[in-house]
Amino acid sequence: MVLFEHRWLALHGVSGEKARTVILAAQARARRYPAPMGALHWVLKWAAELLLPLLTGQGPLPVSGLSQKQFEEMDRRAHVSRIPLLRSLYLLLRLPLWDALFSEADPVRLPHPLADRLERRPPPRSAPPDEIYDLVVIGSGAGGAPVAWELARAGKKVVILEEGSLVQAETTAEALRKNYLRQAFVASLSAGLLPILAGRGLGGTTAVNMGTSLAPSPETLLAWEKKTQGALQATELGPYLARVLELLPVRTPSRELLSRAGLIFEEGLEALGRGEAYVLPRNSDSCQGIGRCAFGCPVHSKRSTDISFLPEAMDAGCLVLPGHEALSVRDEAGGASVSARAPDGSRYRLNARHVVISAGALSTPKLLRSSRLGTRWRAAGNGLRIHPAAKVFALMPEKVDGGRGIPQGLGYRPPELPRIVMEGVFTPYPAVAPVFPVAGMSFRSWMASYDHVATFGMMLIERAEGRVRWAAGWPLISYRLQAEDVLDLARGLKVAGEAYFAAGATKILLPFVGARAEYSSKEELSHFRPESLRSEDLVCSGFHPQGTASIGRVVDGNLRVIGSRNVSVCDASVLPLSPGVNPQVTIMALSLRLADHLRGAGPSVSA
Repeated sequence: MVLFEHRWLALHGVSGEKARTVILAAQARARRYPAPMGALHWVLKWAAELLLPLLTGQGPLPVSGLSQKQFEEMDRRAHVSRIPLLRSLYLLLRLPLWDALFSEADPVRLPHPLADRLERRPPPRSAPPDEIYDLVVIGSGAGGAPVAWELARAGKKVVILEEGSLVQAETTAEALRKNYLRQAFVASLSAGLLPILAGRGLGGTTAVNMGTSLAPSPETLLAWEKKTQGALQATELGPYLARVLELLPVRTPSRELLSRAGLIFEEGLEALGRGEAYVLPRNSDSCQGIGRCAFGCPVHSKRSTDISFLPEAMDAGCLVLPGHEALSVRDEAGGASVSARAPDGSRYRLNARHVVISAGALSTPKLLRSSRLGTRWRAAGNGLRIHPAAKVFALMPEKVDGGRGIPQGLGYRPPELPRIVMEGVFTPYPAVAPVFPVAGMSFRSWMASYDHVATFGMMLIERAEGRVRWAAGWPLISYRLQAEDVLDLARGLKVAGEAYFAAGATKILLPFVGARAEYSSKEELSHFRPESLRSEDLVCSGFHPQGTASIGRVVDGNLRVIGSRNVSVCDASVLPLSPGVNPQVTIMALSLRLADHLRGAGPSVSA
């Protein structure tokens, strides 16, 4: 199998001593994969020698027996295979090589405001029966931190359990390993390879998102009111949304801070007569445009919850415990209890008058189902939506340096595609290379010119719903885009490609496998028929998992678990329908609303 690694690296211009160094680094990286991925990678290394040529139509030959031409064809076919399992396994086989091949220097970072305070925190212990917290919050992201902040400032005894650790600026590979759920290996294989990302660390996904901060439209809130049969009133959430926008604060950045990749896209839109692009507001009034939002802001200017809520919560007496995993929750007469595991593996229990589960739309259902909370726990995990997202790559004649500036700085809503929300995005090559939709010489050509590449992304307000279940500590996701969803994304991607050609692109790359991906002119692109695309052909990801414990189905209008007395849920899982925008502001507003309800200061709504 060492032969495969050497031959594959040779395709990318790496040989000799450098290849040996890369392979050793890759082996060290693979040993840190979460179970079962580490063991699976080891098996793949040995199985690939005989099976890969056969599965890619190169005949019953071992990898070592392939000619150079056959090896390149094997690599291309496996990389862009329409068979989700083959493509995902081949990705896993090469992923540590990618990480080592495209390694980055450690970023310069400022000390995190919480670092000193967390070092002084008291060790956890099982509380005696008469020691009761007013509130235990599981999770420190958009749903957990605001309610903890509000109640701690009101004099309540509050503790936050956070499975992840402090989020610091990291290289791309290290950020994915440390700060994303299951090291960003979570995916659905139901119809194509569809990774679904969620943050894991102090601040939850807010610490690793792009910072875009938008409130849902009045029309969306009215749709929620109808969906929940009045349990969530459209007019009720407005004041909380306004408060979040001011607390963070949310501001519109200067255009001088935006990534050139997005500005080029805007130029193309204007050339097409589509002049309605807008600058996206973000949760920062001091952004420096460093461009590392998704991998830990090096200067902490993004007002994620670990910056905006947790320091003040701790000042008010809230105990924050990173690296502590909630294992189960019991709802009891007069209170609730949480069994948890500390970083050293020891277990303990916390007693509380109330528990708020804010573990995220993928992890919250695990606790609801394993603890059998309330009377609707069997429905937890259903109704999964993800805002499926894809992006277009454009090769420009001039240098772009798209990684400089705010990556997600511009937005655009094509009027003919109401379910498509276009938002700028630029992904560094260590993250994009493994899922790039071409292979071989074409891939190497794109990577060699990556400083001339501009990208723009889009997300879909989908019709589809999926589900998540957990087995052996791993989220198993079933999700399939509907045909209308695929058509909307394909049409949106074609519009984005047209815009880049109008801006002067010499070539564009659409995120397709098993279908033509590269186009060298607008005339060529005009022949692309969106209705010909299948779900298996799309290279897309999900960035906003939501809806898995929604209002009216698992929780009531006050976010209390239906059938329980002392347990609530507050995170993206409670959203009854898509917010139509990046959801963090909405979730924070719901968290502040929940805080008012728990204090008796807000309206009480029945399910």
